[in-house]
Amino acid sequence: MSILQSITLLPQPRLNLRAVIEVASVHNVAPVQRRDLPSMRDLAERLMDHKVASLATYRAVQSVQPCSLLVYKEEGRVTGVIGMLFLRAAAVEQLVAGEFDALDPALELLTAEDEAPVAAYAWGVAAETKDAGKAILGGGAAVRQKLFPTITAFTRAVTGAGRHVAVTRYGYRSLRFDGDDLMVREPAQAAEVAA
Repeated sequence: MSILQSITLLPQPRLNLRAVIEVASVHNVAPVQRRDLPSMRDLAERLMDHKVASLATYRAVQSVQPCSLLVYKEEGRVTGVIGMLFLRAAAVEQLVAGEFDALDPALELLTAEDEAPVAAYAWGVAAETKDAGKAILGGGAAVRQKLFPTITAFTRAVTGAGRHVAVTRYGYRSLRFDGDDLMVREPAQAAEVAA
C-alpha cells in the first residue's frame, strides 16, 4: 500500500471564504492587509527562524484564498500570524511525493471558493506575545472545529519546538518515516488528542 493510500481523506464541505474569516474573527484575527504583509513576513521569518514565502507568493495565494494568512494585531502592529492553505488532490499527491513547494505553492493546487478541499496545510504559525498566540491558535482551531472537523492536515516541522507542539498539542505524526519533517494529522488522530 502506498503512503497516499494509507492516509484518511474524508469528503469535505465546500470552501466558503467568508465563513472562514467570520469564524476566525471571533478570536480577533483577520486576513492580513496588503500594507501589513512586509511586517507579517518579517515576524514569521524571525520567530520561526526559517525562510518563509516571498511577498509576491503571499499576494498570489491571497488572490485565491484571502483567508490563507490571518493576523492578530496589538496597537496596530502585527504580533501573530497563522497561515493555512486549503488544498486540491494534486497538492496532496505532491506532498506525499515530497514535491510540494510550500515557499511558492502553485496556485492551481489551492482550493477555490465553493470547491471542496481535499486537505489542509498548516503553512505557518508565529506569535510574539501570549495574547497573539491565544488569538491565532484560537482562530485556527475555530476554523477546523466549526467548518472542517474531519479534514486531514499536513505541515512541515521546521523547528524542534514546532514538532513538539504539532505532536503533543495537535496530534500530528511523521508522514513518510520516523522523524520526517513532513507531518500529517488525520481525523482520528485529532480526535484522540482532543479527548
